[in-house]
This record gives sequence, structure tokens and C-alpha cells, in this order.
Amino acid sequence: MLELCLAGSRNPVLHNLDLHSVAHVDGRLYVRVISGEHTAEDVARHLELATSWLRREVAGEITRKRVPELRFEILADWPDELASRLLRGDTEVPSDD
Repeated sequence: MLELCLAGSRNPVLHNLDLHSVAHVDGRLYVRVISGEHTAEDVARHLELATSWLRREVAGEITRKRVPELRFEILADWPDELASRLLRGDTEVPSDD
């Protein structure tokens, strides 16, 4: 659902994010997103501005009294190949050593 919201966004920063994972823990949704085009700071700023909208979208899709708080982890500035590997679930990401 969040993936559709981001993909359908008119905001180019949000539109180009890849949703990596979502975990629901203690009333919060922890959302990990990947950006190969924008800095983490830029993505965080745009997500902060869109959080209310995203929560409203989540509220429309769930049947709970309380809408979960959204927390974002941003993986940005990754070369396209590494971002693609992470999205495929390859946890072996080479280090800078």
C-alpha cells in the first residue's frame, strides 16, 4: 500500500523511492526505503512533509482504531548495482575495505 502511494506521488523524490521493507512493531510502522538518486537528507525532508498524507492513506486501508506512527530508514546514495542487490534480498554488500 505504501509502495503504491510512493509510486503514485507527484513528488519526484518520493516517486523514485524503492520500498525495501515494512515492519509493524509496538504501534509503529518501520519503513525502509532506498534512493539511488537523492541524498538521505533530501529524502528525509520530503518524507517528513508527506508523513501526514501517508498516514491518512494507511488509515484508509486498515481496520484499527489507531493509525500506526510511521518511522523511516533511508538508504541513499547507493550505486544502482548495490541498491538492486539489496532489493533482491542479497545481504552480502561489499565493504569499503
